[in-house]
Parts: sequence; C-alpha cells; structure tokens
Amino acid sequence: MTGKHCGTVVFKIEFETLCSDDGKVCNARMEHLAMLCSNMRNSGLNVLLVSSGAIALGACSLNMPSMPIGITAKQATAAVGQAELIMLYQDCFDRFGQTVAQVLLTCDAAEDPVRKTNARNTLARLLQKGIIPVINENDSVSTTDIILNDNYPLALVASELTEADAIVITTSDPDNLIVFIKGYPSVITAGTGELIELTGLLDKGEYDHFIGTGGFPGYNEYAGATIN
Repeated sequence: MTGKHCGTVVFKIEFETLCSDDGKVCNARMEHLAMLCSNMRNSGLNVLLVSSGAIALGACSLNMPSMPIGITAKQATAAVGQAELIMLYQDCFDRFGQTVAQVLLTCDAAEDPVRKTNARNTLARLLQKGIIPVINENDSVSTTDIILNDNYPLALVASELTEADAIVITTSDPDNLIVFIKGYPSVITAGTGELIELTGLLDKGEYDHFIGTGGFPGYNEYAGATIN
C-alpha cells in the first residue's frame, strides 16, 4: 500500500459541526479544520476527509425553503450540492497552499474486488502526491448515508481502503475531538494540540501501546461511544 511509511488519519466530518447556530457555514471553523489538516499533512501524515454537506449546500443553492423530503429529492439536491461542497473545501485549503480532491464513493466500494482496487489505487496516488481527498457518498447510486443521516460507515470504508491508523470525529468544539485509534479499545477525546501530538506518534511508528485487538468500532459501537 502506497503511503504506509507514515500514519494515515481519516477525519469524519458531519457538516453541521462546521456551521454556526443559524445554520450558515462558519468560516472560522472551516479555516480551523483546514489549518489543522494542512499542518498534519505537512508533518508527513496522510490525511483524508469524509464529509457530509452536499444536501444542505444543494438546498441552499436551490433556494429551497427547507431541507428536501424523500430519498429521490435528497439525491437530486445532493447532486447540486456536491459542486458547492468541493469548492468550499478547496477555497479554505487554498489559503494554506493545500490541494484537495473530490472522491465520490459508496459504502459497498470495498466489497467488489475491481472497484476496491480502483478506489484504493486512486486514494493511494492522491496521498502519495500530498493531496487531501475529500470523500462524500455518491448519493446518485447509494443511499446509506442519507438513510442513516451519518457518514461513519463511509469513513470505515475509507479507512479500510487506505489502511488508516485513526479516525477523528469532529464536533462543533475543536477541543472536543473524538479519536478512534485502530485496534485501541477505548475512545480518546482530544483537543487540537493533543491530536497533533497523538497522531505524531503514528508518523513515527511509536504507537504500539495503543494497539489492542481488532480494528475500528462498527457503526453500533461508534454510535454508542459518541452518544455516551
């Protein structure tokens, strides 16, 4: 696997955590995330973002009075919002000289050998080039994230495809990040500074004391851990 000389971190981002109380995108939160991820990338870590937001941005772009109802309406709205989403991320990351790439995946991407190989090779090449993939569900052909209203299953797929070492779950508070270390049985809560220190161990290969058995929590375990 290309890029495994250094640690790989997947950020799971629910778009609401990047918005203000009025539902509008908070530039300060976006910039903070872009700065954090760019700094981690510059330190030698592979970084990927799994982000929601296409439906919300599509609804805004279409001047819809409320969020769409029904699977098909959400899929169509997401198709409009995908372009808005990647432009928003690119604009923020441009300020730090960091290139991002849009990657649309489905939650079953790792089940088909051909699609798994194609997705894995694409992500590996992007990471090798120092590019941060921004991953979103391909809502036109897959509805898992829409039905669950949660993109953790897609983050698990991204983690499998890249053999990631950690999943970081953002909250509206940058000092309350939830971290899953692969194989480590406990949930870690970290602030931005602690996260950089923690993931710095991944880059150096000095995280044996985190390794337990198994991989990342499944969806039910994740939901219980983050709710509790």
